[in-house]
Amino acid sequence: MTQESEHTEIKFFKPRVIKDSYKEGIKGKKILVVGDSFYCTKTTCEYHSECTDIKQKNSSAYNLICPERLKNTAAGENVIPLRDEPTVAIDEYDSYSYQKFKGLLQSLMGEDSENINVWDYVAFTNYIQFFLPQRETDSRFITEKDYSSFVEVVNELKPDIVVTWGDAVANSIRNMYGRNKIEDELIENQHYYNRMQFDGHIFTILNLCHPSSRKWASDIYNSYKYFKKVLSI
Repeated sequence: MTQESEHTEIKFFKPRVIKDSYKEGIKGKKILVVGDSFYCTKTTCEYHSECTDIKQKNSSAYNLICPERLKNTAAGENVIPLRDEPTVAIDEYDSYSYQKFKGLLQSLMGEDSENINVWDYVAFTNYIQFFLPQRETDSRFITEKDYSSFVEVVNELKPDIVVTWGDAVANSIRNMYGRNKIEDELIENQHYYNRMQFDGHIFTILNLCHPSSRKWASDIYNSYKYFKKVLSI
């Protein structure tokens, strides 16, 4: 039998947030970083096909019974829920993509980043709210639930800046929000950033290349330029 998720929120993934550091932010700005997706390639797992089902798009039933989590949990310790994957990804995996984005954050913080973990000064989550069965993110995996989850997170964390990784996520958010309301601003800013408002809270959304993209290195100047610009807004 599977175990249903205990939480009643729209979102599945719980953002990684170190509250005091997040409030301090970077240059006084609270920043939410939104990647695209998590994936699982453990095809021998008995739950893999259901947990990563691209039709159901729901991994919540396996939140506390993932065999990989259970296998790696020491005796007497609590199982780390699947919904805590944003924290696990930053604190344990620390993949090349995360390291590259961390480098950008460090360059923006300058000397202030020498003796700190810059990830603690931003919040992090992914947009798609279930585990994909593959590394590549495709727009067909995205649903209205992902947008609703994003709205929920923004309303909870009240970021000044939201940084998205890649066009699939940014386009989903902008289209769901109403591209006609922001198109002029997007054109003016070379489609890097625009402002949005949820429940009276105004924030800037900045879309950068995904750190795993081949374009990351060639676009790093613009990433730094526009990130620095929105920090001053």
